[in-house]
Amino acid sequence: EMLRSLVGSEMCIETAAHHHRRHTSTLRYARELIDGDAPEFNDEQWDYVRSLPPMQSRTLVPWLLENCGIRVSADLIKRWKERGRITPAIEEPGKHPYYRAVDVVRIKMGLA
Repeated sequence: EMLRSLVGSEMCIETAAHHHRRHTSTLRYARELIDGDAPEFNDEQWDYVRSLPPMQSRTLVPWLLENCGIRVSADLIKRWKERGRITPAIEEPGKHPYYRAVDVVRIKMGLA
């Protein structure tokens, strides 16, 4: 009975943590929109970002800042991966993973 209670509690904590991250991300995005810091994408821009090949974080991070005005760090992308929020498009043993730009943009904008 106690074990069942603990397992149920862990699931509640994970669900609560998920909702907290989602709401925090949405609120952060809303604040960026209000302050004028968040980019807005039109359909053509979304299509372009979707068409990009996967990139390693060291290439993707500066590309997103320069081309989309999106500030994200390699460490943040790594934490998203550890938490299961993003899945690498390509992951080979002994090499840094490759991520899709569209996945990073969606998470950063609170859309995923």
